[in-house]
Amino acid sequence: PRPHIFAMHACQIAGRWEWAIAVLHAMAGSAVSPNVIAYNCAISACAKNAQWQPGLRLLKVMRDANILPNIISCNAAIGGCARCGRLDHALVLFGQIRESELIPNAISYSSTISSCKRGSHWTSAIDLFRRMELDRASPDLMVFNATMSTLAVGGQVERISTMLETMRRSSI
Repeated sequence: PRPHIFAMHACQIAGRWEWAIAVLHAMAGSAVSPNVIAYNCAISACAKNAQWQPGLRLLKVMRDANILPNIISCNAAIGGCARCGRLDHALVLFGQIRESELIPNAISYSSTISSCKRGSHWTSAIDLFRRMELDRASPDLMVFNATMSTLAVGGQVERISTMLETMRRSSI
């Protein structure tokens, strides 16, 4: 499937998410079966181009084809939701990660937190940040940035100061 993956990546870069999906469908109709990497590439193309709904549909098609999504699949779909401020769907996907055998990583958290920004859902961002600490996962610069950006949109200047202090103590 390597040439197909390269083609889908090129489609992603060119902003042609629908072409990436067409390449994926062409794979399914040929002797080359799409694998998790092919689906990840198509979902990422959708996400990078703020097409959260096609990305979620691909995640469903993937599951229906008995191809288990990995953390990259889920993070890409969450990223698409974040680009469009779809906190509701991002939280569902994040919950599915936590319910599965997958372990959420910093990208899972930062993307889900980023989805809070558009609707100024800063309390949800704080809840996710705290959940990360409870899960003993280490927030990285992306997580701090996503949280502080959401706080800024929500006008929570005092909380940004607290977050900066937490970041300093974390040696980030």
